Order: sequence, then structure tokens, then C-alpha cells
Amino acid sequence: VNALGTLGDMRQIDAAVKLPSWSASGLEAKTSQNADCWVIELFVPWSDLGDPAHAGTLWKFCHVRYAWSSGKFVGVTSSPGGNYNSTGNFGFVYFAKGELPSLKTIGEILRKKAAAPWCLSLNDSLLMCDGGKTTSETLERIFKKKQQFAEKRIAKIKEGLKKTKQPSMKKEFEKLLISFDKLKKIKSPSFNDIRKLNDLNGEIDELFWNYKIIAMLYPFG
Repeated sequence: VNALGTLGDMRQIDAAVKLPSWSASGLEAKTSQNADCWVIELFVPWSDLGDPAHAGTLWKFCHVRYAWSSGKFVGVTSSPGGNYNSTGNFGFVYFAKGELPSLKTIGEILRKKAAAPWCLSLNDSLLMCDGGKTTSETLERIFKKKQQFAEKRIAKIKEGLKKTKQPSMKKEFEKLLISFDKLKKIKSPSFNDIRKLNDLNGEIDELFWNYKIIAMLYPFG
């Protein structure tokens, strides 16, 4: 479905077998365009999808956007790795009746279907499974923990750099501090903010251990 509401459909059995001549029997789509986005509302009859879903049913799902307007294929997909033919990487659609299931219910359903370890961002929380039972924690609390880790490492690096002559290390440390200060100002962190802080923590931790090694090799600067 494009932004104008033009429809195209096909059925694919596997990576090798495609049925481009297949047509849905009652597919309907409506699109609307806003200043910064466009929206698709899609109706697909159960007869085109096989058996109908019931409350509590879990299906795999993936959405893709692509174009050839530049003369080359350009696309993006919700499937990790960009492979929208790999059903093992698809996300999930849970069919609910009346109300959304709790985080605990979602966790138990996915624990039986998805291979661990996995994590899922839902609203303001992160649902995680390491192979045992599922746990959940707010994004704000996870962000705070990672921020505290960074602050402890930064304090130790600051103290250590006063005792050693490493201008390149000091310059690298100053860059990391600028990045950390920007992230520290975020009040309502998103999952993407946590990923950025996690990556930054890796760089801070690497610098910390590099300093420790240099301090042992050159104890007097």
C-alpha cells in the first residue's frame, strides 16, 4: 500500500516459491497524509489469512517499507538484520479481547514462543527474559542504573588522570564527558536513549581499564 492508497498483493510460501498472481478476496486500505507522516488503515479478511485468530492467539508479524523511485531498491523493515524473508526474526502480534494483557501475561506468552535471551520495549518498561522467568523494569530505572555506573567510572578516571601524563587519554575523556552530559539531561528516556548510554558506558569502561593498565606500567606518570 502506498501513500495514495494504491494496493498490491502477492502470496509467498517460502524463499523460493512466490505467487505474484494471487489476489486477496476482500483487502481494503485507507491512507491519510499528515505534515510529518502518512497512515495506513488496513482490513484483511480472515479467509485471506487462513484460520481466524481468537483472543489469546499469537501470530508472527513483520512490516516492510520499500521503493524503487531512485532506480535502486531502498527499504526498511522491523525484522532485525533487515531480512524480511526470515520468519525467525519476525515480531509478534497478540490478539486481545477487550483489554490489553499485563506485562506478566505478555512475558509468559513470549517465553514459550521466543528463543531467549530477548528483551521488548513496551510503553515505559522493558520486558526481559534470559532463559528463566521473565522480568520487567521501567526504562527510567534502567537508565538511572546505567547513569550511576558511568558516574562511578568517570569519578575514578578523573582522579586517576590527575596522577598521570596522558594528553591523548585526557582528550578522549573530555569527548566522552560531553556525550555523557547530553544524555544525563534526558528526563524521560526511551529505549534508544538506553542503547546510546549503554554504548557510551562501554567506551567509558574501556578507557577506565586502559588507564588502569597504564598506571600499572608507568606508576610515576
